[in-house]
Amino acid sequence: MRVYLQHGKEARIFGDIVRRQPLAPAVALLVLCCLSPQVCAQNLPAQSTAPETAEQKVEHLTAAVAQAQAAIEDYQKQLTELRQQLASLKQQMAAESAASALATGAANAKAAGSEVASRTAATLDEIRERQAVEESQIATHDAIKVETE
Repeated sequence: MRVYLQHGKEARIFGDIVRRQPLAPAVALLVLCCLSPQVCAQNLPAQSTAPETAEQKVEHLTAAVAQAQAAIEDYQKQLTELRQQLASLKQQMAAESAASALATGAANAKAAGSEVASRTAATLDEIRERQAVEESQIATHDAIKVETE
C-alpha cells in the first residue's frame, strides 16, 4: 500500500510485511483503531461547528493513518518478540528432551518425544483457535462496516 505524503512524496506503508506476515494482526489493529473514540468522533456530524473542509478531512485521515501505522509497527515488534520467545522455548524443550533421553535411556526417550509432540500439537491447536477467533472478529467488523456504509 502506498501513501502520498503532504509534500507529494510517496511512502510505502506495509513494504514486504504483506508478503512475509499474516494479515490478521494488522487487520485486527485497524479494527481497533477504527473503533477508537477519535475516529468515531470524525465520523459523527458536527453539531455546532461549520462543516469540515476537504483539507481538514485530509489532515484528520492522514493523522489516523499515521496513528494506525505506528500501532502496526508496535504490533510488528511484539510479534517479533513473541517469535523469539517461541524459538527460545522450542530450543529449551529440545534441550530438556535430549537431556531426559540421555538420562533415562531409549525407552524413556520415546515417551518424552511423544510428550513433546503432544505439547506441540496442543500449542498448534491453540494458535489455530486464536486465528479462527481473529478471523471471526474481522468478518464481524467487515459486516458492520458494510452495514454502516
